[in-house]
Amino acid sequence: MLSVNDMSYPINKKLEILISGTIDYSPIGRHTLSFIGAFIDDVSIDIYIDNDYLNKESYNILEVFFKNSKINIHSNNNKTYDFLIYTYVLGLLPDDDWFKAALQKKAKLKICYPVCDGSVPPIEWINKINRYFDICLSPSRYCSENFKRHGVSIDCINLECSVLINKILDEYPQNQMNSTFRFGCISANEKRKNLPFLIEAFADAFSNNENVELFIHTNDRNDITCSKEKLIKTFNQYNGNNNIIFSTGFLSHDDITKIWSSFHAYICPQTATGYFTTPIEAMALGIPCIASSIPTHKEISEYIPIKNNIFFVEHNIIKPFQHFIFDYRLMGVHLEASKINYIENLKLIYKNRSNLLHSDLINARKKYAKKFTFQGIKNKYISIIRPYKLTNNNISFIKDEKFYITKKLQQKYKNIYNFSFEKDTKTKPIITTRHTNQKVRLIEEISIQTQNIYIKKYFKEKVNATKNK
Repeated sequence: MLSVNDMSYPINKKLEILISGTIDYSPIGRHTLSFIGAFIDDVSIDIYIDNDYLNKESYNILEVFFKNSKINIHSNNNKTYDFLIYTYVLGLLPDDDWFKAALQKKAKLKICYPVCDGSVPPIEWINKINRYFDICLSPSRYCSENFKRHGVSIDCINLECSVLINKILDEYPQNQMNSTFRFGCISANEKRKNLPFLIEAFADAFSNNENVELFIHTNDRNDITCSKEKLIKTFNQYNGNNNIIFSTGFLSHDDITKIWSSFHAYICPQTATGYFTTPIEAMALGIPCIASSIPTHKEISEYIPIKNNIFFVEHNIIKPFQHFIFDYRLMGVHLEASKINYIENLKLIYKNRSNLLHSDLINARKKYAKKFTFQGIKNKYISIIRPYKLTNNNISFIKDEKFYITKKLQQKYKNIYNFSFEKDTKTKPIITTRHTNQKVRLIEEISIQTQNIYIKKYFKEKVNATKNK
């Protein structure tokens, strides 16, 4: 028997796991890579990759990260896997062919790993999660709570995503005493990323200081609420001192790493996100990070000491959130900030730059970031397929955290491992529910109250914009 924490598993049991999702350097691609990286060295696991999602870039990435490792690249609709792990978030949309293809795959237990940037997930997601999956994982507690609050009835568990930081960990910030101090931001061009706001705040803070610059790299994503043209207009308007550098377009992972290595501090001003991975990248380089105080970012404090590392900016202005990927559907709310709060933090980091970039702090940040490498997340990921403890009443994926286990889910684990559960007659079924922040509840109430008003306002503006074309 293979002993894992409080459980003993059959040592001769070879698990067959199909991971179905894209493989690239995007946040969604990281979902798939996280599971491969966590399972790759476990000799008792056979990894299968669904080839419906693969392209030339996917094979190159697999070669970079998992060279000489055994990965079975195929999918078989007739084969029954032990686990299906579905990682392609957008595939939960109702008309997505990839999602339909994944549903044809057979597995004893099916897991999904969605993420939602807004406070209200799409109802299509809720229905499909409940209908087609046995466990719902999410990369932040904020996402997990929102899924549960809006109707996900299966176990919904927080499982942080890995961050592809191996190359950044090998880089160190340049000596800022011998170069211009550079704040950096690498981001998609969406309204929630808050890039025009960042440009304005930086210009107000350092318009007369040639020794400080801001470097922004973004993609060519076309969010009509924050178009590339609008971003360039803001850039031209506020770059009178020529200390704002702006680049756009697709870059390779190596090129992005080179840009990262030129930063002395990083800024994450987004108003909504389902991840806290970008501040982790800043820690991997060893630099301080200014981050919005949105609920997901605040979860960083559970993994990293905040003092001298993360400089939170209060985001407490509640606004409706419309996601361009979902045709600008209202998805709850997001949180905006006062510009003065960013100006104060920008100046604070620049004033204390020598202390904040001391070698001891740089090395400590890198150590914290290593928790999010494949090796750092490995045990938590494996605990999903080999739980810490199973009884007839509860399931514990990690120590001291219990979830009520339904008869259906209990039977699925039993079918995979073919063993009996420990009888638990002393404790009653427990459902672990994390505390809900008062501000989150307030946001939810305001979101519901104002939803119809903002929908009417948005469609009126959209009709007018179409007429003016």
